[in-house]
Amino acid sequence: MNTSQEFISIQRQVLSTLIQHPHLFGRYAEKIRLVYFTEPAFKQLLLVMRSLNQAYATFDLHLLRNELKKESEEANLVLVDEMANEIAEQADLEIKLNALKEYTTRKMFFELGETLFNKSMDSDIPVADLQTTLSNCMQVLSGMQSVGNTESLKEILNRIKISSESDESYTWFDSNLQAHLGSIESGELIVIGARPGIGKTAFLHTQLLHLASHHQAPVGYINIIENERALIAKLLKASGEDLTKAENENLSLNGKTWPIYLCSNLGGTQLKDIKNAANFLKYKYDIKVLAIDCFQQITYQSKMNYRDYELGMVVQELKKIAKELDIAILLTSQLNRSAERRGYVAIPMLCDLKETGYLEEVADKVLLLHRYAYYGINVYEDGTPTGNDSNVLIAKNKYGKSGKVLLSFDSKLGKFLPKAQPLPMVFEFPANRLTDLE
Repeated sequence: MNTSQEFISIQRQVLSTLIQHPHLFGRYAEKIRLVYFTEPAFKQLLLVMRSLNQAYATFDLHLLRNELKKESEEANLVLVDEMANEIAEQADLEIKLNALKEYTTRKMFFELGETLFNKSMDSDIPVADLQTTLSNCMQVLSGMQSVGNTESLKEILNRIKISSESDESYTWFDSNLQAHLGSIESGELIVIGARPGIGKTAFLHTQLLHLASHHQAPVGYINIIENERALIAKLLKASGEDLTKAENENLSLNGKTWPIYLCSNLGGTQLKDIKNAANFLKYKYDIKVLAIDCFQQITYQSKMNYRDYELGMVVQELKKIAKELDIAILLTSQLNRSAERRGYVAIPMLCDLKETGYLEEVADKVLLLHRYAYYGINVYEDGTPTGNDSNVLIAKNKYGKSGKVLLSFDSKLGKFLPKAQPLPMVFEFPANRLTDLE
């Protein structure tokens, strides 16, 4: 492949990536130049993308195709459909744009040198014209240097207004959790931590069912440990359905269609596999929330010596995915045994998150689950039975208050249920303590 063909191939790959991941257009708008694209069809596609991004702050394949239909660009419609089905690596976009910039710059210098050489020996051409030619070329080259995507405050507010009008606020399944945590917002990384057997996955399933049934919000689910059939059985059980009955009724779930999309075809447990799955779920189903169970099973890349650093890289990349795909990520994490060494009650703390300290640093919200019955504590100090009481300890909350919320765990259904909160203890002091003492 010669240099020119390679250059055209990279142009096509960049456009394929932007078509499949249109949310990246705004992020790289300042780095994408029309001069990088040599083919007329490529230039036309880029101009349409730019106009859609300016009008709607974002765009998708549907909007892009509609705009091309308006302009009767049948050839470009075929081209877009081809690009939408090509393999496009989101992580390579920065590298490809840098390659386009370098090639275009070298090409411009070559053409400038050739032009000046041909004109410089012609005595009929004034030297001032040569200087003007050089100056114009240098201005174009200076304009190719990215200075960042700068916006005025008014433009930012308008963009936020447009996005907020189209987005729905997603709530928690329990009103007390909602009062503490607030709504689930796109771009958030929410960690659910607990010791094995306390109910991390059950808590995750309860929340996913709430999002799917109450909000009809499309949610993606990546479970690295369990197979698809076992997950479906647990989800149906938590919803009060039976797997055999649901199969006989063609998974109608009493006439309800719940937009929960399981990704069971992961190529492996590396972060790049999780990224590919997240991109696929976002592109095909436009998911609003992505659940990942379990964090400690993810590897950044093979043969890394320091597990703490490796998981730190993973959690930082997951936060980037949440921002870039405009989704919220619910992530389950194991806890270490530190809580059990502190005392028989074994109340977990933020520092108990297993194998990495990056989770508590990067996560927006951290929920820690605790059940007294799990540790054989069957009665409270006042003699009241603990039963199925479960505490959700809000150890970190960037945008709200921390605290403790009491829930009930139904072990038969494998789900969490709302529970009346205990009344706060109130101390009443006498108005005149001295009189009381006399």
